[in-house]
Amino acid sequence: MTFLRESLAAYKLEVAKSYASIPYLKEVERQLTSHLVRIENKLDGSIARPGSGGTTHYHATSITPPWAVGREPSAIIGNHLFYNDVE
Repeated sequence: MTFLRESLAAYKLEVAKSYASIPYLKEVERQLTSHLVRIENKLDGSIARPGSGGTTHYHATSITPPWAVGREPSAIIGNHLFYNDVE
């Protein structure tokens, strides 16, 4: 039983070495949050984007959300469909 416990403890220690440090994770979270805020600001109606035509909704071409059924996209950019007639 002691051997099993020691083996498990050694394994846990080896696995723990591959964990990312808390400071690293906090930095990644900070960068992701900053990036997502920039995206949100670009998609926000308060920032006019050339060619957006008042787009309020979008989705990837790989899916069709229920709100998009029967609607004509106002723009197609890459793999995304944009709509401006969604309430």
